Amino acid sequence: MALVASSSSVENGSLAAQATGCPTLRLISRAPEHSLEARFAREFNEQRYCDMTLVTRTRSFRAHKAVICSASPVIDRALSGNFHVSTSNSVPVRLAHNLQKAESNTYTINTEDHGVIWRFIQYCYLGHYDTVDLPPLAPLARQDQGGIIHTARDPAAGDLMQSHNTRLANECNTYRLLLDIDVYRMGDIYAVPSLSLHALACLKVRLDALLQEDKRAGECFLEIVKPVYECTGSGDDKLREMLVLYLRLFGAKLTSEGARKRLGELAGEVKEFGAALVGDYLEVVGSGGGE
Repeated sequence: MALVASSSSVENGSLAAQATGCPTLRLISRAPEHSLEARFAREFNEQRYCDMTLVTRTRSFRAHKAVICSASPVIDRALSGNFHVSTSNSVPVRLAHNLQKAESNTYTINTEDHGVIWRFIQYCYLGHYDTVDLPPLAPLARQDQGGIIHTARDPAAGDLMQSHNTRLANECNTYRLLLDIDVYRMGDIYAVPSLSLHALACLKVRLDALLQEDKRAGECFLEIVKPVYECTGSGDDKLREMLVLYLRLFGAKLTSEGARKRLGELAGEVKEFGAALVGDYLEVVGSGGGE
């Protein structure tokens, strides 16, 4: 089963996407034609029975209330106009502020990147979301004194071009990691705990892949520390514990003076992270790992 962005002419009902020239996003199933998975993908793509719209800052998505509302009790209550929250219902009290009025079966989520919402939709329909990477970066170019344009694929571009490409690759990796973290947070906000667990698994796959990259991967890893602690509450330890575990693995890649300095700054800025670092260090020393 693969989920991809497609520029197919099949109507997605996404007016914002059409206005901005974004490709139409479709669920494409490689499961047997009569399977439930294929049927759900077909229903989303054909749009004939869609009865709600999810709107982001940059595009909108037509969807089915039966699918979205059965997955998220928060959106269900928003669309039904029932904003009463108590400890007896399925919406945590601490998430009550996320409920907002939905007009004409349209739910607006202006705080989220549309990539996050797209993965949320994929998960609601198919039980998992795609981890396809961003499109390849366009080759960087520079003009030398003779007016000749060199691209990053041209050996004449020199080390400067390689450093630019490394920086952009790090930014791209960071974006992908942050996207999974945002999906994790969305699962928490919209009361879809299984989505958060799935995002956690996807994040682990990305971190494992990042470990195989060059030493600058450690600097990329440090960029997700604050977002992890900002999007999780004190009682939610799954993401935080995984972060500290991977910090131990990424430690060998934090070799530059800038990376070491940034790690110290983060320990001071994010108190819980600093405490976790101390606790992890004491655990390693206590087990004989520090000898």
